[in-house]
Amino acid sequence: MRKNILVCIFALAFAKNHAQSEKKIYSIIDAAAQKVAEESKAYSVSVGILKDGKVYTRHFGELDKGKGNKANDDTYFAIASVTKLFTGQLLAQAVLEGKVNLDDDVRKYLKGLILT
Repeated sequence: MRKNILVCIFALAFAKNHAQSEKKIYSIIDAAAQKVAEESKAYSVSVGILKDGKVYTRHFGELDKGKGNKANDDTYFAIASVTKLFTGQLLAQAVLEGKVNLDDDVRKYLKGLILT
């Protein structure tokens, strides 16, 4: 049975100190991903963090147990309802930045949307 888990980690430590080295960021990612892999018994864990316009990624384990196929930056994962988390976060950020007004008709932002 194929087990794919996408883990998104928002580490507050990244926001506190802009001087953190890449090595430090990767050590934080590694520690968090290893913990998730152990606790969930997942075959594969991938982590991606966007910090100051730079993408940091790490991949652990195998996509299919025992086959040796590793995840990489081009691997697609089924993340199902997790997208709601990202969509909600991005919408909240756009509202706070004054880019979106929640009282507006959604078609103002989604051109061509047909509500039935």
